[in-house]
Amino acid sequence: MSTSAPDHDRQKQFGKPSPEGTGATQVGGDGQTKDTRENRSTIVLVCGFLALIPCGGWILGCIAWAMGAADLKRIERGEMPPEARDATRAGMILGIISVTYQLVVFILIITGVIPLPTRDDAFLH
Repeated sequence: MSTSAPDHDRQKQFGKPSPEGTGATQVGGDGQTKDTRENRSTIVLVCGFLALIPCGGWILGCIAWAMGAADLKRIERGEMPPEARDATRAGMILGIISVTYQLVVFILIITGVIPLPTRDDAFLH
């Protein structure tokens, strides 16, 4: 079983998984380790999309924002493959948009600009 060229280059760049199964890799002979967990760009993107749904969006938006920011830093340090950058950035941006939108709506409701429905509203009868 031979390794194809792209797999070999990727393995050379990101190292081989450690035998302990910790997710860390040994890079070069200097003993420096790097964390090379699989990229979470798909998870960040899905959380960002689901954050646009009103219920649960606040939590998922924060998750997408935080995970996206952390993963973009890991990509910049070379600990994650660079092809994950676009999906990670898109998911993080969707999370930011969702959190910002829901925060603005919450503030408008609290200040009374957007009134909450009451029992006297005609559409509830």
